[in-house]
Amino acid sequence: MRRLTTLAALALAGCASAAPPPGGPVDKAPPKILSFTPDSGALNVRDKKVVFQFDDVISDRSARGALDTYFIISPRDGATRVAWHRRTIEIRPTRGFRPNTAYQITKLPGLADVRGNVDTTPMSFIFSTRPRMPTFSIVGQVFEWATERPAVGAIVEAIARPDSVVYITSTDTAGRYDVGPFGPGTYTVLAFIDVNHNFAIDRNEKWDSTLVRFTANR
Repeated sequence: MRRLTTLAALALAGCASAAPPPGGPVDKAPPKILSFTPDSGALNVRDKKVVFQFDDVISDRSARGALDTYFIISPRDGATRVAWHRRTIEIRPTRGFRPNTAYQITKLPGLADVRGNVDTTPMSFIFSTRPRMPTFSIVGQVFEWATERPAVGAIVEAIARPDSVVYITSTDTAGRYDVGPFGPGTYTVLAFIDVNHNFAIDRNEKWDSTLVRFTANR
């Protein structure tokens, strides 16, 4: 069912739940990221996992479901493995981080602390296991025709041709996205409304696609 409009453009990339302590003032602040390892923009990364450190204990029982539905590793290579350690969340791809590859890690909105305070801000970080960072990405905006509004939280994939490597991200509150970074080539850009948060197109989910080509600078 095709019901979405995608706009694409070339851009240069630069366990048991813990309970809150009784008494004291009520904490209504959403959890915040204190650190991200490896550093965003890092090159020649050899880390086996990505570590998010938060300022509060994160609930391991999220309203949306399993914690792996709140994190996207791009390019995608199997399921995302998530380990919960109270204030720390570790993620890694099933087959590990590949050599000579640039990665974008996205934390989606919806994570909550043990008091029920919900983080509504998506954040993305990039790093590379190679000495250089690729300079291409695709930016755009997804609209849902039925509502005539930007599609919030839609999934956007840039599928490299012909090797079918899948770069993936999610749209923000304005329906905007930035997927990459990657090298020159031909990419099928696919956007869809991921109703059940499984990062795959299912029957009756609205989608659309377009083709984007990049030429290496001479």
